[in-house]
Amino acid sequence: IQRLEKGDLDFNALSPEEYEQKTSGPKWGKDVFKVKIENKAVKGYGFVGWNFKSPIFKSRDVRKAMSYLMNREEMNKKFRFGYSVLATGPLYVQSEYSNQDVKPIPFNVQEAIKILKADGWSDSDGDAVLDKVIDGKKTSLTFTILNPSKTFSKYLTMYKEDAKKAGVNVEVKFIEWNAFIKALDERNFDAVTLAWSGGSLDWDPKQIWHSTSAANKGSNFISYSNKRVDKLIDEAQLILDKEVRKTKLKEVYKLIANDFPYI
Repeated sequence: IQRLEKGDLDFNALSPEEYEQKTSGPKWGKDVFKVKIENKAVKGYGFVGWNFKSPIFKSRDVRKAMSYLMNREEMNKKFRFGYSVLATGPLYVQSEYSNQDVKPIPFNVQEAIKILKADGWSDSDGDAVLDKVIDGKKTSLTFTILNPSKTFSKYLTMYKEDAKKAGVNVEVKFIEWNAFIKALDERNFDAVTLAWSGGSLDWDPKQIWHSTSAANKGSNFISYSNKRVDKLIDEAQLILDKEVRKTKLKEVYKLIANDFPYI
C-alpha cells in the first residue's frame, strides 16, 4: 500500500480490510485511486474441518452443533466488511453446481445446546465443559484446532468464546506449515483450518470428497466417507451431458452439506 501511495506500483489487489481501513489519506482519491469490483471468477472458501476418525467427531450431531456455534455473519461483518458470502456446502455458492436449496447454518447457541443434549452430552462433573461416555471412556467435549494462518486467528478467537457458552472447550494451536502438512498426512489432529481455491468451472469432487481420496495422504484428510456420495461422484465422471451431470452433483453437494464435515 505504501508503494502504491509512492507511485512505485501501478496496481494491487486489496483485501476487504485494506480497502476499508488502510487506504485513506491525502493521496487517496487524488494521486492514487481505489475501485470496488465484483470478481465473477471461480471462488474459494475457508473452513474448519473435523477429523472423522476422532471419537468426538464421528458424531454427525456434534459436527452439526459446532456449525451453529460459529457466528459467521458477525465475522463477515467485522473482519470482511460484508464483502464475503456465507458458504453453504463444498463449493462456492455462485457455482452452477451448488445446490441453492441448501442454506447457511445460522449462529444459534441454544440450538447447539439442544443438539448436544439430545446426543447425550451433559456437564456431569460441574466443570462447565460437556462430557459423555464414548467407548466406555468419559470424554470431555474439548478439542484442538490446528491453525497454520495467523490471519485466521481472530476468527478462531471469536469461535472459542462463543463455543464456551454451550459448554464446548475449543483450544487453538498455531502451527508452522510443514508441521501442519505432516499432521494432515498422518491424520493426527482433531480439527484444522484451511482453505480451498476455486478450482475449475466444472466441478469434480473426487479429489476431496470421495472415500478413496482419504488413502495415501490424499486430499480427503478428514477421512470423510459416504457411500451414496462415492456412487454419485463415480457416475458423474462418466456423464457427458452437463445438465444430467449437474443434477447428480447438486445431490452430492446437498449430501455433503448434510453431513457437516466442515464449517
